[in-house]
Amino acid sequence: MGGLLILLGLYFLLRNLGLLEWLNSAIVWPLVLIGVGLYLVVRRLR
Repeated sequence: MGGLLILLGLYFLLRNLGLLEWLNSAIVWPLVLIGVGLYLVVRRLR
């Protein structure tokens, strides 16, 4: 879960620096939710 927070922080930092202007937040949030869901499913299967 800590890795997800690091990735989100990195995403926001790069957006604020103008390096990710091509990446729309309408794409990022669904991908984040899918990633969290996959993480929870895989963790439960172990």
